[in-house]
Amino acid sequence: NASNISTTTIDGADHYVIRGVVPIVDDIVMNGGLYPAEEINNSYKSMEGKLMPLPHPKVDGKFVSANDPRAVNKYHVGAWAENVSKAADKVVMDVYVNKAIAEAKPDGKRLIERLDGMIANTNTDPIHVSTGLLTNKETKSGKSKGKKHSWIARNMRFDHIAILLDEPGAGTPDEGVGMFEIGR
Repeated sequence: NASNISTTTIDGADHYVIRGVVPIVDDIVMNGGLYPAEEINNSYKSMEGKLMPLPHPKVDGKFVSANDPRAVNKYHVGAWAENVSKAADKVVMDVYVNKAIAEAKPDGKRLIERLDGMIANTNTDPIHVSTGLLTNKETKSGKSKGKKHSWIARNMRFDHIAILLDEPGAGTPDEGVGMFEIGR
């Protein structure tokens, strides 16, 4: 079912639109940290208009902002987040992908192939996404949704949402995170 993927023209260029992408859910544990609903509620709107690199950008082996010029040159595949909202315990957004920009890069071409596979119903495996953010880590152990954590994310500011074609995200489709059929 490819009903959540469509195409449109923006500024004279062809774009894919993927609706219903979930970058984070309330009270999820990722990379040993708890992301509480209250902190997500205070910060999720900062995802609006953020770049969606493929994958998380690195410069000289270190993770950097998706807005770093070298990161843009290497990792930007024409994708960004729009219409970010909250639906129950999930952050939901639309992903826009400029087809010409994506096709100009090897990873972007792979993304277009995956989206075309989803549309054609020949590859319906979810695409993982992963948030890139700045946060304060409060040391506090506990458990949420059956997973242990050793710290809690506070004062989150989202920098980007990475598209992951070659690796699973810290939050997975089984936990409700990713690009997949809306009914999933």
